Amino acid sequence: MKKKIIFTALFFVTLFLFVLCLTKYVFSFYYTFKKGDNYYHTSVSENITIFNYGKKVKKVSYCFTKEKTCNDYLDYDTNLSKRLINISIDYPDSIEKQRICVKITTDNDKIISCNRKGYVVDSTEPVISSLYDEIIVYDEKTDPTTFFKAEAVSGIKNFTCNYEKSSIKCKATSKNGLSSTYEKGISLSEKNILEGKSVLFTGDSIVEASKILDQYGGWASRVGFANDMDWYNSAVGGATIAKTKKSHILNQITERKEKIYDYIILQGGFNDANIGVPLGEISDSFDVKDFDNKTFAGGLEELFYYTKKYNRNSKIGFLITYQVPNIKTPIDRKKQTEMIRQICDKWEIPYLDMFDGVIYEDGKVKTYTELLKVETGEYLFNGDPTNVHIVSKGYDVSSKYISVWMKTL
Repeated sequence: MKKKIIFTALFFVTLFLFVLCLTKYVFSFYYTFKKGDNYYHTSVSENITIFNYGKKVKKVSYCFTKEKTCNDYLDYDTNLSKRLINISIDYPDSIEKQRICVKITTDNDKIISCNRKGYVVDSTEPVISSLYDEIIVYDEKTDPTTFFKAEAVSGIKNFTCNYEKSSIKCKATSKNGLSSTYEKGISLSEKNILEGKSVLFTGDSIVEASKILDQYGGWASRVGFANDMDWYNSAVGGATIAKTKKSHILNQITERKEKIYDYIILQGGFNDANIGVPLGEISDSFDVKDFDNKTFAGGLEELFYYTKKYNRNSKIGFLITYQVPNIKTPIDRKKQTEMIRQICDKWEIPYLDMFDGVIYEDGKVKTYTELLKVETGEYLFNGDPTNVHIVSKGYDVSSKYISVWMKTL
Protein backbone atom coordinates (compact mmCIF):
# COMPACT_ATOMS: atom_id res chain seq x y z
CA MET A 1 0.00 0.00 0.00
CA LYS A 2 2.84 2.35 0.93
CA LYS A 3 4.61 1.67 -2.38
CA LYS A 4 1.39 2.33 -4.28
CA ILE A 5 0.94 5.72 -2.58
CA ILE A 6 4.54 6.70 -3.34
CA PHE A 7 4.19 5.59 -6.96
CA THR A 8 0.93 7.54 -7.37
CA ALA A 9 2.51 10.69 -5.88
CA LEU A 10 5.53 10.42 -8.15
CA PHE A 11 3.27 9.92 -11.17
CA PHE A 12 1.29 13.12 -10.51
CA VAL A 13 4.45 15.14 -9.79
CA THR A 14 5.97 13.88 -13.04
CA LEU A 15 2.77 14.65 -14.95
CA PHE A 16 2.68 18.18 -13.50
CA LEU A 17 6.30 18.85 -14.48
CA PHE A 18 5.67 17.36 -17.90
CA VAL A 19 2.70 19.60 -18.68
CA LEU A 20 4.41 22.64 -17.10
CA CYS A 21 7.55 22.28 -19.18
CA LEU A 22 5.98 21.42 -22.52
CA THR A 23 5.35 25.06 -23.33
CA LYS A 24 8.63 26.52 -22.08
CA TYR A 25 10.68 27.83 -24.97
CA VAL A 26 14.15 29.29 -25.29
CA PHE A 27 14.95 31.48 -28.27
CA SER A 28 18.57 31.65 -29.33
CA PHE A 29 20.03 34.38 -31.45
CA TYR A 30 23.37 34.96 -33.11
CA TYR A 31 24.51 38.53 -32.70
CA THR A 32 24.50 40.94 -35.59
CA PHE A 33 27.65 42.99 -36.10
CA LYS A 34 28.36 45.90 -38.40
CA LYS A 35 31.27 46.12 -40.81
CA GLY A 36 31.45 49.52 -42.45
CA ASP A 37 27.95 50.36 -43.66
CA ASN A 38 26.90 46.71 -43.97
CA TYR A 39 24.94 44.77 -41.39
CA TYR A 40 25.37 41.02 -41.23
CA HIS A 41 22.08 39.70 -39.99
CA THR A 42 21.40 37.27 -37.24
CA SER A 43 20.13 33.75 -37.61
CA VAL A 44 17.31 32.78 -35.28
CA SER A 45 16.30 29.43 -33.89
CA GLU A 46 13.71 28.21 -31.45
CA ASN A 47 14.58 25.57 -28.88
CA ILE A 48 12.38 23.55 -26.60
CA THR A 49 13.04 20.78 -24.13
CA ILE A 50 10.17 18.33 -23.59
CA PHE A 51 10.18 16.48 -20.31
CA ASN A 52 8.92 13.11 -21.54
CA TYR A 53 9.38 11.05 -18.39
CA GLY A 54 6.01 9.37 -18.81
CA LYS A 55 6.82 8.45 -22.45
CA LYS A 56 3.53 10.12 -23.44
CA VAL A 57 4.70 12.10 -26.46
CA LYS A 58 3.46 10.56 -29.73
CA LYS A 59 4.28 13.29 -32.21
CA VAL A 60 5.99 16.67 -32.42
CA SER A 61 5.15 18.95 -35.34
CA TYR A 62 5.70 22.57 -36.27
CA CYS A 63 4.86 25.23 -38.82
CA PHE A 64 5.89 28.75 -39.82
CA THR A 65 3.19 31.38 -40.06
CA LYS A 66 2.65 35.10 -40.39
CA GLU A 67 -0.53 34.71 -38.31
CA LYS A 68 -1.05 33.81 -34.67
CA THR A 69 -1.94 30.18 -35.40
CA CYS A 70 -1.11 27.47 -37.94
CA ASN A 71 -3.13 24.97 -39.93
CA ASP A 72 -0.54 22.92 -41.82
CA TYR A 73 2.12 21.29 -39.66
CA LEU A 74 5.30 19.43 -40.55
CA ASP A 75 6.47 16.48 -38.48
CA TYR A 76 9.64 17.04 -36.49
CA ASP A 77 11.87 14.00 -36.89
CA THR A 78 13.24 13.05 -33.49
CA ASN A 79 13.50 10.12 -31.11
CA LEU A 80 10.28 10.21 -29.08
CA SER A 81 11.40 7.45 -26.71
CA LYS A 82 13.86 9.71 -24.88
CA ARG A 83 13.03 11.07 -21.48
CA LEU A 84 14.32 14.50 -22.52
CA ILE A 85 13.49 15.50 -26.07
CA ASN A 86 15.51 18.48 -27.29
CA ILE A 87 14.16 20.31 -30.32
CA SER A 88 15.80 23.07 -32.34
CA ILE A 89 14.05 24.67 -35.30
CA ASP A 90 15.77 27.29 -37.44
CA TYR A 91 13.80 30.10 -38.98
CA PRO A 92 13.99 30.16 -42.81
CA ASP A 93 15.23 33.18 -44.72
CA SER A 94 12.41 35.67 -44.97
CA ILE A 95 11.91 39.34 -45.64
CA GLU A 96 8.64 39.20 -43.70
CA LYS A 97 8.07 38.47 -40.05
CA GLN A 98 7.25 34.85 -39.25
CA ARG A 99 6.55 32.96 -36.07
CA ILE A 100 6.90 29.28 -35.20
CA CYS A 101 4.10 27.19 -33.76
CA VAL A 102 4.92 23.84 -32.16
CA LYS A 103 2.32 21.12 -31.58
CA ILE A 104 2.98 18.28 -29.14
CA THR A 105 0.60 15.33 -29.39
CA THR A 106 0.34 13.09 -26.34
CA ASP A 107 -1.79 10.06 -25.52
CA ASN A 108 -4.92 12.09 -24.97
CA ASP A 109 -4.29 15.72 -25.79
CA LYS A 110 -2.52 18.22 -28.03
CA ILE A 111 -0.54 21.12 -26.68
CA ILE A 112 0.06 23.91 -29.17
CA SER A 113 2.25 26.89 -28.41
CA CYS A 114 3.16 29.71 -30.78
CA ASN A 115 5.87 32.19 -29.89
CA ARG A 116 4.65 35.69 -29.32
CA LYS A 117 7.11 37.45 -31.60
CA GLY A 118 7.74 37.15 -35.29
CA TYR A 119 11.25 37.42 -36.66
CA VAL A 120 12.83 38.40 -39.95
CA VAL A 121 15.88 36.38 -40.96
CA ASP A 122 18.15 37.40 -43.82
CA SER A 123 21.33 35.36 -44.14
CA THR A 124 22.20 36.10 -47.72
CA GLU A 125 25.53 37.37 -46.39
CA PRO A 126 27.85 35.02 -44.53
CA VAL A 127 27.49 35.71 -40.83
CA ILE A 128 30.40 35.83 -38.41
CA SER A 129 28.84 35.68 -34.98
CA SER A 130 30.57 35.91 -31.64
CA LEU A 131 29.64 33.92 -28.58
CA TYR A 132 30.44 37.12 -26.69
CA ASP A 133 29.83 40.28 -28.65
CA GLU A 134 32.79 41.94 -26.95
CA ILE A 135 36.12 40.24 -26.40
CA ILE A 136 36.74 39.79 -22.70
CA VAL A 137 40.27 40.40 -21.47
CA TYR A 138 42.14 37.12 -21.64
CA ASP A 139 45.63 35.81 -22.34
CA GLU A 140 47.51 34.57 -25.39
CA LYS A 141 46.60 30.95 -24.73
CA THR A 142 43.01 31.58 -25.73
CA ASP A 143 41.96 30.00 -29.00
CA PRO A 144 40.03 32.65 -30.98
CA THR A 145 37.81 29.98 -32.52
CA THR A 146 36.31 29.32 -29.10
CA PHE A 147 34.93 32.85 -29.14
CA PHE A 148 33.80 33.04 -32.75
CA LYS A 149 31.84 30.84 -35.07
CA ALA A 150 30.28 31.20 -38.50
CA GLU A 151 26.64 30.74 -39.41
CA ALA A 152 24.86 31.14 -42.72
CA VAL A 153 21.72 29.54 -44.11
CA SER A 154 23.34 29.47 -47.54
CA GLY A 155 26.26 27.56 -46.01
CA ILE A 156 29.79 28.52 -45.02
CA LYS A 157 32.52 27.30 -47.35
CA ASN A 158 35.33 28.06 -44.92
CA PHE A 159 35.95 30.01 -41.75
CA THR A 160 39.30 31.00 -40.26
CA CYS A 161 40.48 33.07 -37.30
CA ASN A 162 44.01 34.38 -36.76
CA TYR A 163 45.60 36.24 -33.89
CA GLU A 164 47.86 39.09 -34.98
CA LYS A 165 49.35 41.80 -32.76
CA SER A 166 46.59 42.09 -30.17
CA SER A 167 43.85 41.65 -32.76
CA ILE A 168 41.73 38.76 -33.86
CA LYS A 169 40.87 38.61 -37.55
CA CYS A 170 38.18 36.21 -38.68
CA LYS A 171 37.04 35.60 -42.24
CA ALA A 172 34.06 33.65 -43.50
CA THR A 173 33.37 32.70 -47.11
CA SER A 174 29.97 31.37 -48.07
CA LYS A 175 29.28 28.87 -50.83
CA ASN A 176 27.94 31.65 -53.02
CA GLY A 177 31.35 33.32 -52.95
CA LEU A 178 30.50 36.22 -50.64
CA SER A 179 32.97 36.90 -47.86
CA SER A 180 33.36 39.23 -44.93
CA THR A 181 36.02 39.87 -42.34
CA TYR A 182 35.60 40.76 -38.69
CA GLU A 183 38.51 42.31 -36.85
CA LYS A 184 38.61 42.91 -33.10
CA GLY A 185 41.35 44.26 -30.88
CA ILE A 186 41.94 42.68 -27.48
CA SER A 187 43.84 43.61 -24.36
CA LEU A 188 46.42 41.17 -23.06
CA SER A 189 47.92 40.93 -19.62
CA GLU A 190 51.30 39.33 -19.01
CA LYS A 191 49.76 36.98 -16.48
CA ASN A 192 46.10 36.27 -15.89
CA ILE A 193 45.78 35.95 -12.12
CA LEU A 194 42.20 34.65 -12.46
CA GLU A 195 43.16 31.65 -14.56
CA GLY A 196 42.43 28.35 -12.84
CA LYS A 197 40.92 30.06 -9.77
CA SER A 198 37.49 29.35 -8.28
CA VAL A 199 34.75 31.94 -7.85
CA LEU A 200 31.27 32.03 -6.28
CA PHE A 201 28.78 34.55 -7.69
CA THR A 202 25.83 35.47 -5.47
CA GLY A 203 22.96 37.92 -5.84
CA ASP A 204 19.54 38.37 -7.37
CA SER A 205 18.06 37.78 -10.83
CA ILE A 206 20.57 40.15 -12.46
CA VAL A 207 23.38 37.74 -11.57
CA GLU A 208 21.22 34.63 -11.91
CA ALA A 209 20.60 35.53 -15.58
CA SER A 210 17.88 33.00 -16.41
CA LYS A 211 17.78 31.55 -19.92
CA ILE A 212 14.92 33.90 -20.74
CA LEU A 213 17.36 36.79 -20.30
CA ASP A 214 20.56 35.20 -21.51
CA GLN A 215 21.29 31.69 -22.75
CA TYR A 216 24.99 31.96 -21.91
CA GLY A 217 24.66 32.34 -18.12
CA GLY A 218 25.23 36.04 -17.49
CA TRP A 219 28.39 37.48 -15.95
CA ALA A 220 29.31 34.24 -14.18
CA SER A 221 29.80 32.12 -17.28
CA ARG A 222 31.41 34.89 -19.31
CA VAL A 223 34.00 35.70 -16.65
CA GLY A 224 34.45 32.00 -15.92
CA PHE A 225 34.96 30.93 -19.54
CA ALA A 226 37.11 33.90 -20.51
CA ASN A 227 39.51 33.37 -17.63
CA ASP A 228 39.39 29.57 -17.46
CA MET A 229 37.97 29.67 -13.92
CA ASP A 230 36.01 27.18 -11.85
CA TRP A 231 32.83 29.15 -11.17
CA TYR A 232 29.49 28.61 -9.48
CA ASN A 233 26.45 30.88 -9.77
CA SER A 234 24.21 30.63 -6.72
CA ALA A 235 22.16 33.80 -7.37
CA VAL A 236 18.37 33.59 -7.01
CA GLY A 237 15.80 35.80 -8.69
CA GLY A 238 13.98 38.10 -6.25
CA ALA A 239 16.57 37.67 -3.50
CA THR A 240 17.11 40.47 -0.99
CA ILE A 241 20.01 41.55 1.20
CA ALA A 242 17.77 42.28 4.18
CA LYS A 243 15.93 39.36 5.75
CA THR A 244 12.47 39.45 4.18
CA LYS A 245 9.85 36.93 3.10
CA LYS A 246 11.76 36.65 -0.17
CA SER A 247 14.87 34.58 -0.77
CA HIS A 248 17.76 35.77 1.41
CA ILE A 249 21.13 36.36 -0.30
CA LEU A 250 22.93 35.32 2.89
CA ASN A 251 21.58 31.79 2.33
CA GLN A 252 23.63 31.60 -0.87
CA ILE A 253 26.75 32.05 1.25
CA THR A 254 25.81 29.71 4.09
CA GLU A 255 24.74 26.93 1.72
CA ARG A 256 28.23 26.93 0.14
CA LYS A 257 30.28 27.58 3.28
CA GLU A 258 31.98 24.16 3.17
CA LYS A 259 33.42 24.91 -0.27
CA ILE A 260 36.63 26.93 -0.52
CA TYR A 261 36.59 29.68 -3.16
CA ASP A 262 39.39 31.96 -4.29
CA TYR A 263 36.87 34.71 -5.07
CA ILE A 264 33.44 35.61 -3.69
CA ILE A 265 31.46 38.14 -5.75
CA LEU A 266 28.40 39.58 -3.98
CA GLN A 267 25.57 41.62 -5.50
CA GLY A 268 22.08 42.77 -4.54
CA GLY A 269 20.00 45.67 -3.31
CA PHE A 270 17.55 46.46 -6.09
CA ASN A 271 14.85 44.15 -4.73
CA ASP A 272 15.27 45.67 -1.26
CA ALA A 273 14.69 49.15 -2.68
CA ASN A 274 11.83 47.96 -4.85
CA ILE A 275 9.82 46.42 -2.00
CA GLY A 276 10.54 49.29 0.39
CA VAL A 277 13.00 47.73 2.85
CA PRO A 278 14.05 50.62 5.15
CA LEU A 279 17.68 51.66 4.89
CA GLY A 280 18.27 51.59 8.65
CA GLU A 281 21.50 52.72 10.26
CA ILE A 282 25.12 51.65 9.87
CA SER A 283 26.30 50.14 13.14
CA ASP A 284 29.44 51.18 15.03
CA SER A 285 29.93 47.53 15.89
CA PHE A 286 31.38 44.51 14.09
CA ASP A 287 29.33 42.11 16.23
CA VAL A 288 26.57 40.38 14.25
CA LYS A 289 24.26 40.60 17.28
CA ASP A 290 24.15 44.36 16.84
CA PHE A 291 22.84 44.28 13.24
CA ASP A 292 19.13 44.68 12.49
CA ASN A 293 18.95 42.39 9.47
CA LYS A 294 15.39 43.50 8.69
CA THR A 295 16.88 46.78 7.48
CA PHE A 296 19.11 47.11 4.45
CA ALA A 297 22.13 48.34 6.41
CA GLY A 298 21.87 45.56 8.98
CA GLY A 299 21.31 42.93 6.30
CA LEU A 300 24.38 44.03 4.33
CA GLU A 301 26.57 44.09 7.44
CA GLU A 302 25.32 40.62 8.38
CA LEU A 303 26.11 39.42 4.84
CA PHE A 304 29.66 40.80 5.04
CA TYR A 305 30.15 39.35 8.54
CA TYR A 306 29.31 35.78 7.53
CA THR A 307 30.97 36.00 4.11
CA LYS A 308 34.24 36.91 5.81
CA LYS A 309 33.72 34.35 8.57
CA TYR A 310 33.16 31.45 6.16
CA ASN A 311 35.68 32.57 3.55
CA ARG A 312 38.68 33.87 5.48
CA ASN A 313 41.14 33.38 2.63
CA SER A 314 38.88 34.43 -0.24
CA LYS A 315 39.07 37.67 -2.15
CA ILE A 316 35.66 39.30 -1.71
CA GLY A 317 34.09 41.97 -3.90
CA PHE A 318 30.69 43.62 -4.23
CA LEU A 319 28.93 44.61 -7.48
CA ILE A 320 26.79 47.72 -7.04
CA THR A 321 23.81 47.38 -9.39
CA TYR A 322 23.59 49.85 -12.26
CA GLN A 323 21.10 52.69 -12.46
CA VAL A 324 17.76 52.31 -14.19
CA PRO A 325 16.52 55.94 -14.31
CA ASN A 326 13.09 55.00 -15.64
CA ILE A 327 12.25 52.86 -12.60
CA LYS A 328 11.04 54.61 -9.48
CA THR A 329 11.51 52.60 -6.28
CA PRO A 330 10.01 53.33 -2.82
CA ILE A 331 13.54 53.58 -1.44
CA ASP A 332 15.92 56.10 -3.04
CA ARG A 333 18.57 53.97 -4.73
CA LYS A 334 21.04 56.84 -4.73
CA LYS A 335 20.91 56.95 -0.92
CA GLN A 336 21.03 53.16 -0.80
CA THR A 337 24.11 53.12 -3.04
CA GLU A 338 25.89 55.67 -0.85
CA MET A 339 25.16 53.42 2.13
CA ILE A 340 26.59 50.42 0.26
CA ARG A 341 29.82 52.34 -0.36
CA GLN A 342 30.12 53.29 3.32
CA ILE A 343 29.47 49.75 4.54
CA CYS A 344 31.91 48.32 2.00
CA ASP A 345 34.55 50.76 3.25
CA LYS A 346 33.82 49.82 6.86
CA TRP A 347 34.26 46.11 6.15
CA GLU A 348 37.11 46.69 3.68
CA ILE A 349 35.17 45.08 0.84
CA PRO A 350 36.22 46.38 -2.62
CA TYR A 351 33.32 47.25 -4.90
CA LEU A 352 32.64 47.91 -8.57
CA ASP A 353 30.37 50.94 -8.65
CA MET A 354 28.13 50.35 -11.66
CA PHE A 355 25.66 52.93 -10.30
CA ASP A 356 27.84 56.05 -10.46
CA GLY A 357 31.10 54.59 -11.76
CA VAL A 358 32.64 55.30 -15.14
CA ILE A 359 34.81 53.43 -17.60
CA TYR A 360 37.24 54.69 -20.21
CA GLU A 361 36.71 53.41 -23.72
CA ASP A 362 38.18 54.72 -26.98
CA GLY A 363 39.44 57.79 -25.15
CA LYS A 364 35.96 58.64 -23.85
CA VAL A 365 34.44 58.51 -20.40
CA LYS A 366 31.24 56.47 -20.18
CA THR A 367 28.97 55.65 -17.28
CA TYR A 368 27.64 52.12 -16.87
CA THR A 369 24.19 53.58 -17.48
CA GLU A 370 25.38 54.64 -20.93
CA LEU A 371 27.32 51.43 -21.47
CA LEU A 372 24.26 49.29 -20.75
CA LYS A 373 21.91 51.63 -22.65
CA VAL A 374 19.32 51.37 -19.90
CA GLU A 375 17.69 54.73 -20.62
CA THR A 376 16.62 53.57 -24.08
CA GLY A 377 16.03 49.98 -22.96
CA GLU A 378 18.09 48.65 -25.87
CA TYR A 379 19.95 46.13 -23.68
CA LEU A 380 17.04 45.52 -21.30
CA PHE A 381 14.50 42.69 -21.43
CA ASN A 382 11.96 43.20 -24.23
CA GLY A 383 13.62 46.56 -24.96
CA ASP A 384 11.68 47.98 -22.01
CA PRO A 385 13.42 50.95 -20.28
CA THR A 386 11.30 50.29 -17.17
CA ASN A 387 12.71 46.75 -16.76
CA VAL A 388 15.81 46.27 -14.62
CA HIS A 389 17.00 43.08 -16.32
CA ILE A 390 19.70 43.23 -18.95
CA VAL A 391 19.89 40.69 -21.75
CA SER A 392 22.81 39.04 -23.56
CA LYS A 393 24.11 42.24 -25.14
CA GLY A 394 24.27 43.92 -21.73
CA TYR A 395 26.16 41.01 -20.19
CA ASP A 396 28.50 40.97 -23.18
CA VAL A 397 29.58 44.58 -22.94
CA SER A 398 29.85 44.74 -19.13
CA SER A 399 31.40 41.37 -18.28
CA LYS A 400 34.86 42.32 -19.49
CA TYR A 401 34.93 45.23 -17.01
CA ILE A 402 33.92 42.89 -14.19
CA SER A 403 36.71 40.58 -15.27
CA VAL A 404 39.25 43.42 -15.19
CA TRP A 405 37.97 44.62 -11.80
CA MET A 406 38.23 41.14 -10.29
CA LYS A 407 41.93 41.10 -11.15
CA THR A 408 42.39 44.06 -8.80
CA LEU A 409 40.87 42.35 -5.75
